[in-house]
Amino acid sequence: MHTPGYFHPAIQNFSQRMILLIMTCFIGWTDSLSLNLSNIKTAKGQLYVAVYDQKSAFLNVSKAYLKQTFPITQTGKQSFMLPKLAPGNYAICCFQDLNGNNQLDTNFFGVPTEPYGFSKNAHSKFRAPYWEEVCINITKDSKSVEINIASW
Repeated sequence: MHTPGYFHPAIQNFSQRMILLIMTCFIGWTDSLSLNLSNIKTAKGQLYVAVYDQKSAFLNVSKAYLKQTFPITQTGKQSFMLPKLAPGNYAICCFQDLNGNNQLDTNFFGVPTEPYGFSKNAHSKFRAPYWEEVCINITKDSKSVEINIASW
């Protein structure tokens, strides 16, 4: 016989397991990485973000580990939430699509004409940055990444 007001031990054990399972699912959902963008000059367009987890895939958008798009709604600084990344090395690239054509526009010489940025704030003038120049180490305790976008 069990005490009134308490669940039978088998039901209580099952309930505890279900609560633990549900909590485990939600814990994964709440983890995120803040992408803090600065130097936004125009509050319009979309921010295209590509995250690379391999040197061999770097700057090949079809091989990006993660791709996301966010609306730019203010000048100065704006933050965006990326899903939490597993610990490891990553490169994050982004650009602000000002004219809505879903691509980074360039001039005749291939120089970007829209604001762009990379992790580690690498901005090379006459070539794309190398993996080593933009690669950052994400740990289980990483909370944010800062990127300063700029035009060439």
